[in-house]
Amino acid sequence: MLSQEVDMRSNGPDYVDVSQLPEGHRSRVYQAQLNSEGSPSETVAAGYHWRPGTELAAKAERMGSVQEGRRLQ
Repeated sequence: MLSQEVDMRSNGPDYVDVSQLPEGHRSRVYQAQLNSEGSPSETVAAGYHWRPGTELAAKAERMGSVQEGRRLQ
């Protein structure tokens, strides 16, 4: 479950709980820089509109259909 996930960060060769890192740790600085303009995953997902039952069909349309070595128009 998502509620049971632990926020671990790299501290040299070890992984530790984020609460064990000092305030100016490079991992915290990197996260602050990465998220300075918002969450990258939210930016990527911003234009996504789910349509039931069409996930695979929509992907195939974008990629183009191929049959017997030819691209269908």
